Amino acid sequence: MSLGKKILLGVAATAVTIYGSVVAHRAITKPSIEKVGLNFSEIFRRDISKDQAQAMVNNYKDIFKIDNYKEFCTKLFEQVKKDYGYENVDIKLLIKDLPDGEIKTILDNTNLASYSSRKGVVTLRPVYHIEDGAMLSSAKMDMFTSLMHEFQHAKQSEWAYRTDSAKYIEAIKKGATDNLAERLIKQLERTKNNSYKLKEYMNKSKITSEEKAKENIDAIIKNIKNNPDYYNNGTFTNVDATVRLNDIWGNLKKFEKGSDEYNKGLQYIENAANYTHPDGTKETYDVYRAQILEQEAFNAQDKAQEIFNYFGNIWRIF
Repeated sequence: MSLGKKILLGVAATAVTIYGSVVAHRAITKPSIEKVGLNFSEIFRRDISKDQAQAMVNNYKDIFKIDNYKEFCTKLFEQVKKDYGYENVDIKLLIKDLPDGEIKTILDNTNLASYSSRKGVVTLRPVYHIEDGAMLSSAKMDMFTSLMHEFQHAKQSEWAYRTDSAKYIEAIKKGATDNLAERLIKQLERTKNNSYKLKEYMNKSKITSEEKAKENIDAIIKNIKNNPDYYNNGTFTNVDATVRLNDIWGNLKKFEKGSDEYNKGLQYIENAANYTHPDGTKETYDVYRAQILEQEAFNAQDKAQEIFNYFGNIWRIF
């Protein structure tokens, strides 16, 4: 192994230690299996018995023995999908690799996962696996908690669709296109000023010069500023989710009007139509976290962290 690679691994290990000290108050507190069952029940929105909870834990423990990051992510995705009740639902997985096989440490880790409601796709970015494809224990933990978060968005999408599919589809379109020009400009500015994002852009665009890449980004920003309506009215991107959402949720029974599920679905539709995307500022991030769609997803993520504390080991680096 080259010195540079060893240094990268050393940085990753140091990052794990730092991260471990931050979460130590949670990692060293092992919940009871009864608490694990309650957490599973809240995440999956159905009653989970003690025996069922233990069986689920055993399944996850077996998956956590897998070191290859692609195999681990795939098996974990399949298990979480099954436990959410979506084993036969057409929700797809996309694993995005790092450019040039880089290692990205915990210290600058962002956007580990996402869920596209209009595409029905969970995207995972295992951004700090080691060179031979094996994952850090902390990376596995983050994939576990992130998947619980993202499948909560799938559950919200299901309930919104089963409440009023037409209104939900329109809400998705509105949420995707509102102020899109401004959001794209901010995203491009962040790409230009972030070395990792810039390198990712260069790889995708097949540009070898940072200077040339930044010139290209400036030209795109200028074009957006000159044609904002093209981006804000839905012409730029196909946001019609009708066909895909019908494929995913169309066979499920609609909720009864006035039921708890129906009323919750209305909240999801409203939030989808007026969704706030964080733009790197604390103000927008606070609003983003306060939305019901994100409140519930982050709550599921926190519950999953407690479940991991029952069976996992944050301190095992490799």
